[in-house]
Amino acid sequence: MKFGTLLAREKVITPEQLEEALKNQVVYGGRLGTILLTLGHIDIETHKRLLSRHFGVPCASQPDIENAPRDVIERIPSDLVQKHGVHPIKIEGRRLHLAMSDPRNISVLDEISFLTGLMIVPYALPEIVLAYYLERNYGIPRREYHARLSELERLAIFGGRSPDRSRPDGTPARPVPESRLKAAEPPLVIPTGPLPLENAIEQMDAAPDRTRIGLTILQFARQYLSTAALFLVKTDEAIGWVGVSADGPLAAIGETILPLDGPSVLKTVKESGAIYFGPVASEPLNEALLRALGRERPATALVLPVQVRRRVVNLFYGDAGRSEIDPTLPARLSRLLAAAGTAYERLIVESKKKMEL
Repeated sequence: MKFGTLLAREKVITPEQLEEALKNQVVYGGRLGTILLTLGHIDIETHKRLLSRHFGVPCASQPDIENAPRDVIERIPSDLVQKHGVHPIKIEGRRLHLAMSDPRNISVLDEISFLTGLMIVPYALPEIVLAYYLERNYGIPRREYHARLSELERLAIFGGRSPDRSRPDGTPARPVPESRLKAAEPPLVIPTGPLPLENAIEQMDAAPDRTRIGLTILQFARQYLSTAALFLVKTDEAIGWVGVSADGPLAAIGETILPLDGPSVLKTVKESGAIYFGPVASEPLNEALLRALGRERPATALVLPVQVRRRVVNLFYGDAGRSEIDPTLPARLSRLLAAAGTAYERLIVESKKKMEL
């Protein structure tokens, strides 16, 4: 049974709340349970109880993870826990008790059992809790999405107390190695090669997920622009998602968060839902945008929205440096981004149908 279906059948959430969460999942990604937490539709204890029922295994408690012995933590390599989303709890005899984001993943259970020589006793663990302890105990940086859930984390993990960044045995949390700061989310590879508009729209109509939607937009745009980037719009923030320049993918864009509470080209398009095609004014938030993209002030910038049911969910930014942008490009990109909005709506409908199976 799907997790969302279980929530609905238990009457923990309403059909409307489930639909809202599915929309967020399609557009922004992430696990359904975490999204429902961020929306305030479920609490952490409900999440744990239903995760346990969904996976058919116990849910690890905070003391389970807090009291994990250092030698057990060090026995499981950080690249392995990062790859599979797991955290060791304890070793009893030949059994390794392991908290997992997906305790039913047989291939992960088999791989870790083979590498450790131990039988695995799986436990479920909410994604947000797992991400916190992987950062604290292994120095694995959380994705920006998780790192920004500080208030939710405080309530979910620590019952409202301020989190203690040291371990119960007095040893400090591991520092995040510099080499790992940008390794948690490798940049997406933007396809190269010619992509006519009609072909791009056909790809959009068949896009299986949000990643393909974003890559199709950027593959088309990079033919005409020296820099192109997509941002996720959440309330009053534009969060960097994926981008490309003449030198390749913009690896640092995932670390970018730009407020939309002051004058900027992004705010203008988010509020109006219309195309912006013109100069980038000397405003603090515009300067922050250009710095985040590693750009000098361009001759002209092009900013367009992606809308789902009249709600702006993505913002596209592009420029051609000191060169002028082809004046026909805004209309062509507008067609493609309208197709992106339609693709999102299709994916939302498909997600709802899967929940009904």
